[in-house]
Amino acid sequence: ALYDRALLLELDDVTRAKVHLNIGVTHMGAQEYDKAIASWREALRYDRTYSEALMNIGIGFQAKEQSDSARHYWQQSLDVNEEFVGARMALARLAVAESRLADARYQDHAILSAGVQDPRVLAELAFVYEREDDFDTAVTYYEQALELAPDANEIRASMAIVKNKIQDYEAARLEKALRSIPGVVE
Repeated sequence: ALYDRALLLELDDVTRAKVHLNIGVTHMGAQEYDKAIASWREALRYDRTYSEALMNIGIGFQAKEQSDSARHYWQQSLDVNEEFVGARMALARLAVAESRLADARYQDHAILSAGVQDPRVLAELAFVYEREDDFDTAVTYYEQALELAPDANEIRASMAIVKNKIQDYEAARLEKALRSIPGVVE
């Protein structure tokens, strides 16, 4: 109601866009996804370059399980502001969910290349490498994440799992090599 009253005031376009963004956030919190998306689209009427509105529209479509539309709006958000970390993170997470690991890796590396040092991004990148069975690189990124967040037990546990995978892989490789030598293992 407060935001609706604000719209009755004489506002510049940028402020009006922000009010519509907040109205959309309120609808999103009430799980009124279509109303939220409509409010964010209204924000774009007042500011076509409002990357947060584009990002939020993507979130609304993600909540409606419409990943193609979500991807479209997150990409538009990046087209407006290529340094918008939130849109890159959303695209990376969607790519992981869809097993498009190269795309996820690209987005995560773009975030890091922009100078962002976030343990969540490093851990997500480690997870991508883990899914690609590049365990050594995964451990490297988990270690970097732990340097930034030494108390992050979830990251520490993920790294331990990868290290166990490395040990299991090495043990299996050694056993296979030994089996290939006649008379060594029967």
